[in-house]
Amino acid sequence: MPFTEDCKERSSTGAGFRAVSISQLRISLETLHSPVGAQAAEYQRRCESQRKLAPERIPLHHCDPKVHGRILHAYADVLFQRARVELKGGRVQCIALAQDETQVQLQHDVRKGIELIRARFVLANFEVKHFMLDVIDTGGRKDALAKCKQLQEAISRFAEGDSVLIQAFTEKLQVFCSDGEAAEPLSARFLKEAAAPNLRSVVRCTMHCAQKSLENSIHSSSVATELLNTLVYAYSSGRHGQDSDMGGLARAIRNSEKLKTCFERHVQAVNDVDKIFSKAHAMNFAPQRFNTILEMMQFVSLHAGPLISMLTEVHHADPALHNWSKKMLQALCPDNLVLCALLAELAACAAKYCHAFDAVKKSRYTSMTQTAALLLQLKQELHKLFAFQQGESMQEPLCLADRYTAGYLQSLQRSYNLLVDQAVVKNKKLVFYHPGAKNRDGLRSMVAKALGTVQAIVENYLGALDAEHGFEGLAWSLQPFDCESWERSCRDDALFPPQMM
Repeated sequence: MPFTEDCKERSSTGAGFRAVSISQLRISLETLHSPVGAQAAEYQRRCESQRKLAPERIPLHHCDPKVHGRILHAYADVLFQRARVELKGGRVQCIALAQDETQVQLQHDVRKGIELIRARFVLANFEVKHFMLDVIDTGGRKDALAKCKQLQEAISRFAEGDSVLIQAFTEKLQVFCSDGEAAEPLSARFLKEAAAPNLRSVVRCTMHCAQKSLENSIHSSSVATELLNTLVYAYSSGRHGQDSDMGGLARAIRNSEKLKTCFERHVQAVNDVDKIFSKAHAMNFAPQRFNTILEMMQFVSLHAGPLISMLTEVHHADPALHNWSKKMLQALCPDNLVLCALLAELAACAAKYCHAFDAVKKSRYTSMTQTAALLLQLKQELHKLFAFQQGESMQEPLCLADRYTAGYLQSLQRSYNLLVDQAVVKNKKLVFYHPGAKNRDGLRSMVAKALGTVQAIVENYLGALDAEHGFEGLAWSLQPFDCESWERSCRDDALFPPQMM
């Protein structure tokens, strides 16, 4: 085979190395695709194992672990050279680049990360070839201009400084994909102005984009932002007498065994089975983590009573946490509890949409046409949950309906009485006072106030998804070709309902 012979020739050149065999090439590739960290040692082990069966095929000097790296470099050289030949020969019709960050421990790197740049060539016969274009040490630079220069340097290294190849590459570059890093789409636009005039589309990772759009939409509301900072994101400043601060409620419960035990005791007093508590222990309270908002809002909605009981006990038992527990109790007022329940409903719908694009779960929603169908489904669910009007007819939002027994607001009302006033007094001093809704009309007014906040968040969220995932109308225009959605629905209006555009 020409490819194999070329690899053999390249890996065999150089002082101190003898000719490699076909068996070596096969073992090296098998080692590369195996989930083993120390691949040179694994290559040596496999060679020695094979040598016991066929000593004539794998001589002893072939088992040297250094040969593995040399073979892989030879494979890379051959593949890169073939890609250059196809590009220079005019067979490549379109090029797409994807840039994403991976966390690798590098002592000299401030960000402790490197950038992977992947390339995809579409040939004239519609054959697609994809490969790793370059691996870049970021050097701690996160700005878009630095990323643009890194892209140009990667293209130059691929072309080995050949100006003809560089020009051919930049002229064929039409698509750029990035993950959730905000600077990466901007770096591609800089690249378009500097060297890639035919760049037509800059898109972000659909999953990262959906999650970030949800977070930004929630942060557009000052009330929701303050609530999330208090319950989730705030960092602890340590214990300093009366000024001790445990940070956000979720972070405090996770980090303090005392609070965990106290909370668990109050939960068991209410319900012997706690389904959300195990999730709360495993949560990562960083803004970029998926499902952080969902899990914490679920946590508060389903365990409002035990949380308030725990904080009241902590206030009485630990003088160092008086101020912190009082602040948490004030944050868990009925208005905020209702807002938490509605945010949990929103985050639950958004999580289904977001994780539909999760490559780890081998999602089916990978094409642009299916993205439009999935976005349409999300819009319908959110309108049904939070909107008073569906098309030209009026409706009761599902989140307010008593028949919606699985809703978080309904679960909150079953576990915590929002109608009565609640207060705690210690040493003739008021610790907290929560005015209740008094009656059903007062409760509906309380819910309507929180619903207005959530409706504004939903509007911002759907607008962001239309801008990012609609690909400026391209996804919607291709939706009629989504045969899979048509087969599931068996009706034409499932493909193109104009009222949802």
